[in-house]
Amino acid sequence: MPIKKHYSFLAIILIIVVCANLVNVRSVLADGETPTEPPPPTQVATEPPVESTSAPVESTPDPIEATATPLPEILTQIPESTEIVILDESGDSVPLATQEAVDIAQATDPMWCPEGVAPGGAGCTTNFPTISALINNMVNPTYTASYANNGVIYFTASPGNGLFDLSESNLGTSAFNTLKNYNLTLQGGWNGDSISPSLSGQTDFGSSHIVIGASGNPWIGNVTLNDIAFCNDSSTCSGISQTALTVYTTTGNIALNNVDVNNQGNGRNTSLLNTISGNITVTNGTYDGNNSNSAGFSATTNSGSITISNTNFKENKKPNNGNGDITDDSSDGATLSAPIVTLTNVIATANDGDGITINNANVVTLSNVTASGNGTAIAPAGLINNDGSGVFINGNAGSRLIIIGGAFNNNQEYGVEVGNPANISIYIQSNPTCTGNVGGCYNDATIFDNTAPIIVPTVNGTIGLNGWYISDVSVSWSVNDGESGILSSNGCAPSNLTAETVSTILTCSASNNAGLSNSASVTIQIDKAAPNLSLPSDITTQATGPTGAIVNYSASAIDSLDQSVSANCSPISGSTFSLGTTTVNCFATDEAGNTALGSFQVTVQETTPTVPTTTPIALTNISSSTPGSSTSQSNSSAFIIPLTGGELINLDCNSAFWAFGVKLSFMNLCNQQTTLHAISVNNLPGQLPNGFTFVMGLDVSILSANKVIEDLPSGTGIQMDFPISGDSKDQFAVLYWNGSKWIEISQQIGGDKLSQILSTSADNEFYQVQTPMNDFYQIITTDKTGIFVLVKK
Repeated sequence: MPIKKHYSFLAIILIIVVCANLVNVRSVLADGETPTEPPPPTQVATEPPVESTSAPVESTPDPIEATATPLPEILTQIPESTEIVILDESGDSVPLATQEAVDIAQATDPMWCPEGVAPGGAGCTTNFPTISALINNMVNPTYTASYANNGVIYFTASPGNGLFDLSESNLGTSAFNTLKNYNLTLQGGWNGDSISPSLSGQTDFGSSHIVIGASGNPWIGNVTLNDIAFCNDSSTCSGISQTALTVYTTTGNIALNNVDVNNQGNGRNTSLLNTISGNITVTNGTYDGNNSNSAGFSATTNSGSITISNTNFKENKKPNNGNGDITDDSSDGATLSAPIVTLTNVIATANDGDGITINNANVVTLSNVTASGNGTAIAPAGLINNDGSGVFINGNAGSRLIIIGGAFNNNQEYGVEVGNPANISIYIQSNPTCTGNVGGCYNDATIFDNTAPIIVPTVNGTIGLNGWYISDVSVSWSVNDGESGILSSNGCAPSNLTAETVSTILTCSASNNAGLSNSASVTIQIDKAAPNLSLPSDITTQATGPTGAIVNYSASAIDSLDQSVSANCSPISGSTFSLGTTTVNCFATDEAGNTALGSFQVTVQETTPTVPTTTPIALTNISSSTPGSSTSQSNSSAFIIPLTGGELINLDCNSAFWAFGVKLSFMNLCNQQTTLHAISVNNLPGQLPNGFTFVMGLDVSILSANKVIEDLPSGTGIQMDFPISGDSKDQFAVLYWNGSKWIEISQQIGGDKLSQILSTSADNEFYQVQTPMNDFYQIITTDKTGIFVLVKK
């Protein structure tokens, strides 16, 4: 393609001045002449020939931004001996004193650039002197391949000869078949500057027209027109005799933005857009027949959609046969044909026929459409053949019309008319104004619906903690719309989730027939497995003193879904373990509330072995603590009794010791005896209530004179401190087996009230003791002994 050049008028003057030393006859090209490769800055007339005697010409200065210099001023800067000749498109000279000569001399030219490149950028062509010169270059076999890319053609405000025809009949079969495969954008409003290009306003093609493709051989790529006008200046434009804009594509989309057509005539369309499967989009346009015998705007797509916004269609008039009869009924403001048509902020007024006619549609949406004062050819009785309505829709069977506000007033037939009421349902989201129409507002019943579908999820599963489920989960949806009914839904089928998941989002969405949509989502977290505890094997160590030995151990927990899980054990690592065997009870609870339990034993052996005895274990002076005092709650005030279960232990009046991982405090049970047995989940007397998980248990009996007593003597009591995690006390409970069922010990007392309770308690009293010791769940019984179990809620 030609090398990129951009000459300002000053540059042209300099060239003319320099070349004047070579020839005495100069020519200025008219629009339509084609530059050669590379294109010279000017055409030089060959008659009469003059031999050059001038010195060598220096290099041409850098281009300077073009300014509009009047032709007389240009002429005054040329040497007197230079003859100036301006040629028109046919090669004939044009008188210098005419406006035609000024227009030819001052024409600013179009430029082709690759898509996304500004004028003057890499890959752009020269500034062609005319549109026809650009087209001639495109069809030149030497350069056609250079245009085989997605491209943009930039036009200045006055493109000279505005006729632009990219059809097979104009380009030839070879060039057209090469170029039609690519996207093409026609961009108006260019300032003509390739150094600092900018875009503003529109390019006015006047009474010329644009053609891209044809019905027999359409364009294939996308076609876009931005900032283009036709006949904007009615004082210099008598009218458009051909359809101002014609575009045919196959799969290509057609898009118009800020395109205006005015003073269309000769019974032609203001624009004719046709695509087989592409979409058509029109924004910010005006298509005004100006009483000029216009056939209105036409757009058709077989399987795509038509979307029009912020656009006016007005004053399109029927041709007249000269005697007052109307012979053509194609003067609707716009005629659209597509499966889906969406109009937003569109105005159609003062058209001879319908404001807007829509054919072959399945879904039509009119959002803030004003279609008023149409049917101007005949008044006031209305028109025949479905003419004169604000909007006329001839849709397919089962099609829907959705109206969102707008205005349909003073039309000579209906405000909104459907061609076959049995085929089309009219749904209204918000009522338009609709008065003064000869036939009424609608010719069919309407359904009002301004609310979206109601979607409610139902989730079934066992709920754990913190929003987690600890079982399989099923999700179902209720989807309803009481006004227009449900048109479609997605993701609303019942779901069953069986796999563990940190976050699974299920979404149900639905649309009603009135065009309103809604959706609802649920997030499901499932953790069905308890953490895995990692505990040490049983530990045997030697005592380091009379109190036993400090024992350190390591216990941990892991969980596939909860990285923060940890093991909690009692007694804790680093505690002093008394002589004998102590059971260390451990548990780990994940975020969902799943709890893993485990234990191991720590045996502290005396340095000098003792001989086992079968006599009862005496606890005289084991603890001098007072019931209810703070020292009675301290680990240091109690021995750890090595037990295997069933040992007979003699009690002092106030005794405290550890057994099976539980601290027991016996109050006022002077000269009594006790036996203790560990309870496991396998030897519970009855099934635990739903919602409780077994942690540990203890069977406590009190004997007097070696005989078991059923009720504790008045004024006595037994306190049991079960080890728990310090930050989860509210997640635990203690249950008592009353011989037939489990009873939760929930009545609470403060730790400072123990003495009062012992002296005043009635029979069958159980209490939960509230103290600052968060690592223990503490209960007291003042009457009954038996089986007590710590459970997780």
